[in-house]
Amino acid sequence: MNLRPVQATIAIAIMLCGPLLHAGDANTKKEVFFGTTHAHSSWSIDAFGLGNQKSGPEDGYRFARGEVVTHMGGEKVQLKHPLDFFMMTDHSEMMGTAPLMLEKGSVLYSGTRLDVPDLVRD
Repeated sequence: MNLRPVQATIAIAIMLCGPLLHAGDANTKKEVFFGTTHAHSSWSIDAFGLGNQKSGPEDGYRFARGEVVTHMGGEKVQLKHPLDFFMMTDHSEMMGTAPLMLEKGSVLYSGTRLDVPDLVRD
């Protein structure tokens, strides 16, 4: 888009000031929401190392919705009220590899070393 300087200035002013024109219409009702923006499942190596070796992301979402889930200690747990928001923030590094350490027959359980010499060249 090739705007002249005056038109560009007006466009920027409208973009910046436009929301202020509607400030009087803002919802004055004060609402409080409860939830978490940082949760890990057994897919993250740190949570796995701290004892969460069975609860995957699906368990975290079920718990946040107020459903009964099994805690890593074995007991059944449930929130009194579901969360208003929830974010599963598992780490991308080594995602999902930790549970393989306990899965019989997996490469990590058996101690077999993964070699990929064809992928690494000098």
